[in-house]
Amino acid sequence: MPPTPSARLPWVDHLRTLVILLVVNMHACVTYSHVGSWYAMSEREPSFVAKIPFIIWQAHLQSFFMGLLFFVSGYFAHGSLARRGPASFARERLLRLGAPTLLYMLAIHPFILLVLNPWHAHFPPAPAFYSNYLLTGKFIGSTGPLWFALALLIFSLVLVAWRALRPPPAAASPATSPAPSACALWLFALSLGLIALFSKKLNRETIPLRWLADRSFAVYVLHAPVIIALFMLYRALPQNPFALAALLTFTGLVAAFALADLARRVPGLRAIL
Repeated sequence: MPPTPSARLPWVDHLRTLVILLVVNMHACVTYSHVGSWYAMSEREPSFVAKIPFIIWQAHLQSFFMGLLFFVSGYFAHGSLARRGPASFARERLLRLGAPTLLYMLAIHPFILLVLNPWHAHFPPAPAFYSNYLLTGKFIGSTGPLWFALALLIFSLVLVAWRALRPPPAAASPATSPAPSACALWLFALSLGLIALFSKKLNRETIPLRWLADRSFAVYVLHAPVIIALFMLYRALPQNPFALAALLTFTGLVAAFALADLARRVPGLRAIL
């Protein structure tokens, strides 16, 4: 049966949930593969041969998953801007993207450094550290995984300015572009394939899917300290990078969704998470 008409497209929310699950998995993999950059990584770096599966998997994720979110966000931004108007659209983006980014920069990142401190580094007393962190502007470069939200906010505000200067034409002529390479086509199948799959097969609501979708953005915002804390807990386990990456992914997602559920019950946080 066709999906029930609603204000939202369920498949878009479910696609976002999948990408955020992959983001958590990516950071769990980096923790043990040493392929990429992350807050904390295992003390023992795996051999190059052991890194190869991680390289293949992580390269595929990096090739499309955040770009897919930018694509979907950009596609719906035009309609949102037209419905809301420039001022309302900018306010909504500042709340939904700017506020979580500030939460990360001003609270979550310092918590990782001062409280979790996975490197056992020596920091000044918390008041001195935090005042220096703010006054020197170091917090601006401390977006962590929220770099995406900050970039999307900037793109959204640029779109508002651009549409103020150049309203969209009544009808746009089709553009031509060079034929993509085989590699580009493969990465393009990845993105369009997921869009086609989710729009045809997952354009429906179920209680579990809606529960996950409602908390997926909060997981994106909050997952970093969760998986860092779990990584510290797992240091005593046998150092098999594949098993530990899988364990950290699974337990990190369970704990992050639980934390997201609790955070969304806090007055004020629900509006931005």
